[in-house]
Amino acid sequence: MAKRRKSATLKEKHYQLIIVILSVALATSIGFILTGPITGMAVADPNYVGKKVVGYLNDNIIPNVRPGTYVSLIDVEDTGSYYVITMDWAGSRINVYASKDGNYLFLNAFDLTNYTPSNRTRRLGFDAPDRETPDVKLFVMSFCPGGNQAEEAMAPAEKLLRGKIDFGIHYIFYENYCGWGTPCTEKPENRPKYCLDPEKERPKYCAMHGVQEARQNIRELCVKDIYGMDIFWDFVLSINKKCNSGNADTCWKQVAMDVGIDVNEVEECYNTKWEEYAAEQVEVAQQYGATGSPTFIVNNVVHNDRAYGRSPEAYKQAICSGFIDPPKECEQTLSGSSSSASGQC
Repeated sequence: MAKRRKSATLKEKHYQLIIVILSVALATSIGFILTGPITGMAVADPNYVGKKVVGYLNDNIIPNVRPGTYVSLIDVEDTGSYYVITMDWAGSRINVYASKDGNYLFLNAFDLTNYTPSNRTRRLGFDAPDRETPDVKLFVMSFCPGGNQAEEAMAPAEKLLRGKIDFGIHYIFYENYCGWGTPCTEKPENRPKYCLDPEKERPKYCAMHGVQEARQNIRELCVKDIYGMDIFWDFVLSINKKCNSGNADTCWKQVAMDVGIDVNEVEECYNTKWEEYAAEQVEVAQQYGATGSPTFIVNNVVHNDRAYGRSPEAYKQAICSGFIDPPKECEQTLSGSSSSASGQC
C-alpha cells in the first residue's frame, strides 16, 4: 500500500511538472492564435472559441511538450470580459483564458478590480520621457475637490522648479453641458446656471459645478497673468479653503484683497478677456486630451495620481523624471502628506 501511495504521489508531481511545462509553452504563445488585434467589438460563440483553443493546443503545443497526449474540452465559462476554457489533459484539469473574439490565448487572468498599488510600486515611480525643459501641465476645475488637492500638491513643486520647466495650469470647460447627463439643447433653461455663454443654443463654455465655477476659472487666469505665480497660488489656495461653487461670485473679492489683489483690475480683465481665455482653455485641453480634473501631464504622459501619489513630493518626482539632466532642486525633498487621490471630477 505504501509503495502504491508513493507511486501516486510521484505521478501527481509528474503531471504538475507537465502542467508547468505547458504553462511555459503557452506563455511564449500568447497572442499568436490568430492574426488580428483585440478590438473589443467582436464576440465569438464560446463553444467555437473553446474548440479553437483546444485545436490550437493539440496542433501546436502539446506535441512539443508530451507527444502522444492531447487536451479535450470540458467547459467554457463566459466571465463577461473573457472566456475561461477548462480542459482535461492526461487526467488533470487545467484552465486557460481567451479573448472573446477568439483571437488571443492567455496563460492566466488576474482580477485588478480592487487593486491598490503597494508602497513598492509607488517607490518605483512615474517616469516621463526626458527633455531638456519638461513640459508640465495641470488641468483642473476651480471647485473640484480632487483638483484642489492637486493644486495643493503642485504649488510647492512648481515653486521649487520654476524657471526650469514649462508649466501651465489650465481649466476644464464643457460644451453643451447643463448638468450631469443633461445637454443644454435638451434643457435650455439650465444654460445660465452652467454656462458663460447662455445665449447660445449650444453653449461652448460650461462648468461641471455651475456657472460660478466657470467665472472663477476665468478670474484665476486673470490673477495669474496680472500678478504672476506667487500671488496666483496664494489666491487659489485661499479660495479653495474659503469659497465654493455656490458663493464664489461674492466670496472671491475678500480673498483677493487679503492677498493684495486689486478687485477692479481682475473684474476688468474678466469683462474684456473671458471669452478669449475660455477659448484658449478649450483648445489646450483638446490638444492634451484632458477632460477631467485633475489631469497632471509631464512631457505628454499622464501621471496616475492613484498609483504614484498626489503630494508635493510625488509631483516633484514626476516632474524631475522628465529632465535629461535633473537640476539640483530635484534632490530636495518636499514636505506634505500624500492625499488618497481618490477624488476626480
